[in-house]
Amino acid sequence: FYNFAQYLCRATGKCNIANDSEVNRSLISRLEEGKQQLLSKDCVGAYTQAMEIEKLLQTVLVDTVAYFAKQIVDDKLDPESVVEGYIFAEALAPIIDTVDPQ
Repeated sequence: FYNFAQYLCRATGKCNIANDSEVNRSLISRLEEGKQQLLSKDCVGAYTQAMEIEKLLQTVLVDTVAYFAKQIVDDKLDPESVVEGYIFAEALAPIIDTVDPQ
């Protein structure tokens, strides 16, 4: 996920001033905070961090699907984008299914 977020920020020109993905910065921060909360036996705080990390990972997944969807629209004959887009869409489907099973 880290590498995909980095790739997407560079491909879309949306990296921060340090040429990093803001999502990655947030992920690293949340992971560090969660580790500290686990070490201090703050289960509620650690759980909260885990939920925030899950949202950030889902953000990367959604952004990746959107990126490949655009790639496919731009070049329908690019088999690599079709395959990668399909793989990421399949990974996203169970998450969407929990929200809208129809």
